[in-house]
Amino acid sequence: MRKTGTADRDAKTFDQYVAARLRRAREMRGMTQGEVAETLGVSYQLIQKYEQGIARVTAGRLMQLCVILEVPVSFIYEDLIAKIEAERHEDGVIVDLTALTSTKASAVKRVVEASDTDAETVDALLARLKTSYS
Repeated sequence: MRKTGTADRDAKTFDQYVAARLRRAREMRGMTQGEVAETLGVSYQLIQKYEQGIARVTAGRLMQLCVILEVPVSFIYEDLIAKIEAERHEDGVIVDLTALTSTKASAVKRVVEASDTDAETVDALLARLKTSYS
């Protein structure tokens, strides 16, 4: 059964954050939505939807966009990681990621593991995410 409410709202907030960072990366590169779309082989309307948070960006598409925009994937998440760090509980478990899909949870796992987060905290986060999806 699908969970609704706060989780849906949090996922939408996450999508909008990614959308804003994609738009910022494109603007920093000095490219139009049409130029990005042409390079990617999609319509400029899809790029608009990505940048408005209407269409979700898959992990593979995010990699393609980052290559085109010449930014590391970490650029998309850097402020979000800082926000997550600020929202840790005393026990070191990140609590604001329960709305992520399993695909995004895997991506977050890779980001967290690449950071300076200790293995115990990563394990606690993953256990919390796993509980959210069961």
